[in-house]
Amino acid sequence: MKAAEQVRAFMQAMGHETPNEITLPGEAQRGLGYKLIAEELEELKAEALDNDVVDIVEIADALIDILYTTFWNLNRYGFKPHQVEYLFNEVHINNMTKLGPDGKAIYNEQGKVMKPEGYKKVDLRSIITKMRAGGLLGVQIEPSIHNPNNPELEEEQGE
Repeated sequence: MKAAEQVRAFMQAMGHETPNEITLPGEAQRGLGYKLIAEELEELKAEALDNDVVDIVEIADALIDILYTTFWNLNRYGFKPHQVEYLFNEVHINNMTKLGPDGKAIYNEQGKVMKPEGYKKVDLRSIITKMRAGGLLGVQIEPSIHNPNNPELEEEQGE
């Protein structure tokens, strides 16, 4: 994922820590990561909802800043760009299983896509555990096309 690579390069150029292993940074760094995203969300809210005149350029700027700070956080937690891409693809594949039995999305009153009966959330815990152990994504590989529960991962774990 090129964006994650670019943010990692920025962080390294600025002297920010970019761990080579998935890790939990200290509380101060976790707080900073949260604050960065929260500030950008506030900017989006102010521009999209609190202004009499809405400016699409300012909205785009806020949304891109949200992506940038999200990638900053992922890098800070030690996720490498190819791992971010793998996780994103797994979540995307899983989200595509939210279609109802008739092949159409089910929406609530606000327009949010709802999870159909029998929906199973992607098992990120197992995937990240494998990543941390170096057994999954030690090298770049394609995401599972089987999702939502990644049966290949379950077989590897003997479940």
